[in-house]
Amino acid sequence: CQTESDRDLAFILDASRSVSKNVFDTEKAFLLNTIDSFPSGTTRVAVITYNGTPKVERSWDRLWASESLERVKLRPDNENDRNTSAALDLARQEILSAGRRNALKVHKLQFYG
Repeated sequence: CQTESDRDLAFILDASRSVSKNVFDTEKAFLLNTIDSFPSGTTRVAVITYNGTPKVERSWDRLWASESLERVKLRPDNENDRNTSAALDLARQEILSAGRRNALKVHKLQFYG
């Protein structure tokens, strides 16, 4: 049963060499501020970082707790190019297809660069 507070949030962060450490830190701050605005008991968060190869940093395996993402090692990779297409494919195959059927989906796509 969907409640008003059930949310599945997915984020894809550019960690390629095209993003400076300061910009990547801004991406992370935006992600944390956005997530913190949702209730922690019913919100699930998935995070993918990408450069040449995308990686699922956090999947739907548990509900959001404000401290949990800080344990995920999110850092830019200054040696690889950007592969946005592969990141979107990974999100579609492993994250978006596994979302809760009854949870509210908020679809927003933001590109930098």
